[in-house]
Amino acid sequence: MADSTSLVRLANALLAVHRESVTADSARAPDPRDSVRRMAPLALELGAALHGSLRRFAELSAELGDSRLAECLLDLPSRLANAGELESALAVALSFEFIAKDKLRGDRAVALAQAGRRDEAVALVTANLQRAEDIPLAEAKAGDAYRALGEDDAAEAYYRRSLSEAKTPFERSEAVLRIVSLLSDAGRLQEATQFLAEERRRAGKP
Repeated sequence: MADSTSLVRLANALLAVHRESVTADSARAPDPRDSVRRMAPLALELGAALHGSLRRFAELSAELGDSRLAECLLDLPSRLANAGELESALAVALSFEFIAKDKLRGDRAVALAQAGRRDEAVALVTANLQRAEDIPLAEAKAGDAYRALGEDDAAEAYYRRSLSEAKTPFERSEAVLRIVSLLSDAGRLQEATQFLAEERRRAGKP
């Protein structure tokens, strides 16, 4: 098992490349995906060293004094998938699933869907929903996967389930944004406008 010094070294190396990738994105470098790809082996080495221990991860984050570690790791699978690194995206999501199960399980399904691997994506969506702890998020991620497959009717159904399961204003607003985005991108602007107006009235907003 890696000691604290090794974990800190790995985490700092990962965060350094993460900062580089963010700078590259903002600077519109020729190919900012290179730095994202370089993050994958560092993340996987860190994940292996943590052995799925949420306690050790929390201790590492506290020792670093940098809350961006979790944010970096939770965003990385999607960034890798968008960079065309599907297998790395799946591996990183699986390695850090212990941090945020429903999000990273959902991100794996979305990555598979984006790659056109429908059967695997759908099977994973089904499995994710069966064992979900955060129901609104799991439903939302299911919708994201179907949207990536180009199956908007199914995506909308899952987004509306996410909305119906929402328990907090944040969960509700996330579901609303997904539905409005889907309707708008599908050219259903009148429905999107009406739906948003209804949600504003429900929330007591002008």
